[in-house]
Amino acid sequence: MPHVGGNLTYANADLKTYYGTVSSHWKIDNGILQLDIEIPVNTKATIYIPTNTTESITEGSISLSSVKDIRFVGKEGNYIVVEVGSGKYHFSSAVD
Repeated sequence: MPHVGGNLTYANADLKTYYGTVSSHWKIDNGILQLDIEIPVNTKATIYIPTNTTESITEGSISLSSVKDIRFVGKEGNYIVVEVGSGKYHFSSAVD
């Protein structure tokens, strides 16, 4: 769950688990959040994207609503919540 704000413009974290590496790397570039996520094989994850609308989110260069393997869970505060399976993901969204 990236906590965007203040003078912080990027953060990176990796964790080695029994299933493989879990990673979350994000940065803000010209008002756009770039969020790179890696989820190990045979697992799934809940991802919080700091924006107010799903329309502003892409995965790769595809609109979030067009990606079949990403399930929209809901909205919590200023975050859009999605669930993904194993793999590497590159989310982009406008920072609100």
